[in-house]
Amino acid sequence: MEAPMPLPPRESARFVAENSRDVGVDREGVRRVAELLLPAAVAWRLEQWKALHELNPRGSDEAALDWVFMVDSLNFSFWAEREERKCEVRYGGTAYTGYWALCAAVNRALDQGIPVTSASYYATVTLDQVRNIFRSDTAVPMPLLEERHRILNETGKILLEKFGGSFLNCVQKSGKSAQKLMHLIVENFPSYRDEAWFEEKCS
Repeated sequence: MEAPMPLPPRESARFVAENSRDVGVDREGVRRVAELLLPAAVAWRLEQWKALHELNPRGSDEAALDWVFMVDSLNFSFWAEREERKCEVRYGGTAYTGYWALCAAVNRALDQGIPVTSASYYATVTLDQVRNIFRSDTAVPMPLLEERHRILNETGKILLEKFGGSFLNCVQKSGKSAQKLMHLIVENFPSYRDEAWFEEKCS
């Protein structure tokens, strides 16, 4: 039997909240957070996102969109076993760790002329090239490089085969619907299926 389609975020959260035995939801806390975030969300624009961090792309073109998608595809598992031993990437005079180390490594590669955000490049990038692109400036390497390499190859090939090598084409197919874009991504890119599926639920 095939796995069911993933639930949208709201329905997923409702399912977890209603069926979890070990985790509870503070509904009053959720309401307070929503009231806090709503005014900011209404006023949120692209310029605020670009200014949020110095490593975010400055532009608002196709290249920036490809940067966001490639980085998001690799945005997982940056935990360090010990706080004093972390992967660190120095860029522009600043040392970055965690997710921002990934972003710094991508920007460093682009500055060096490596087209790391191009699907035609990362569809065939080698593991040795990935190790060089995401090299750490400490003795602690970026975690899960083999898995990140696999995802880059997989994601790049899918972009080339189904979306003409650009994430912009995927966005355009969504018809300006965030929910449709989410479904397009989940349906086409296996690494985005952050899910747990229990066979007994479908029997």
